[in-house]
Amino acid sequence: RVVKGHAQAFGFSAPAPGAAEGQAVVLGIRPDDLIIAEGGLPSRVVLVEPLGSESILTLDRDGVELVMKVNARDVPALPKVGDHLPLAPLPGRVHVFDAASGQAMRG
Repeated sequence: RVVKGHAQAFGFSAPAPGAAEGQAVVLGIRPDDLIIAEGGLPSRVVLVEPLGSESILTLDRDGVELVMKVNARDVPALPKVGDHLPLAPLPGRVHVFDAASGQAMRG
């Protein structure tokens, strides 16, 4: 939902240009745009897919599935199933879509 000009869901927030207060929206974050960050939202690892120098992590945040890509050189140790990681999107990398039409909302 849009609150004070920002789309909000699962603890993430992004500007929602042109959206009406209370409008239903969908937030999109690409796997490359989620990072492990101090103060991020705690999410539980449910699947680890090692792919050589990169791994794909599937995480659960209050019943919502999140997928992120991690590079082996960026983490001291590969997370394990059951670990809790603090996640945050890279600044400016949360995409907002109108829930009814699926259209991207851009400024």
